[in-house]
Amino acid sequence: MMQASRPATVPKLRTFAHLLTFSTDKKRMKAIKALVLAAVLVIPAFPRAKGTLYRLDTRTATPFEFTRSIFKTTGKIWANLDGTQMEGQYIVVRGGASGWGTVYSSVVGGGRIVTGSGQTLSSWTSDTAQGSAILTGVGKMLTCEFLVGSTHGMGGCRDQDGHRYRLLF
Repeated sequence: MMQASRPATVPKLRTFAHLLTFSTDKKRMKAIKALVLAAVLVIPAFPRAKGTLYRLDTRTATPFEFTRSIFKTTGKIWANLDGTQMEGQYIVVRGGASGWGTVYSSVVGGGRIVTGSGQTLSSWTSDTAQGSAILTGVGKMLTCEFLVGSTHGMGGCRDQDGHRYRLLF
């Protein structure tokens, strides 16, 4: 009995996993390069996230943006504070940080300065990291300290005039 053969005009269905197998086939390599290029163009390396600064004495809210990456513990931060465009950077340290906690405790602790590393705060958990940020603009500077979990964070900031802010993101 004669077996039916597949017509030459119907292409074989190939899976994505098949494309990833090592081959010197030029078509396969072109497809892999196209997938990688599409991923680079579609998925931004440093997406911007948003948060809010709450000034405690005037009860005003100021939105801010920052870069977020799973590959880095540093990033850039931007805010328009009282009409002044400010920008700066932040750093997150897991496992404790030296000299951290003065700004955070002065805002979150109701103005009292708490000595220590901040690990005695009731919001401290094992998966929480400590972060610090500084933003500058024309005639202004904002210093922040915050606790960050896997996706969200909270903290406090002070400007050069001593105004206090809550930081939520």
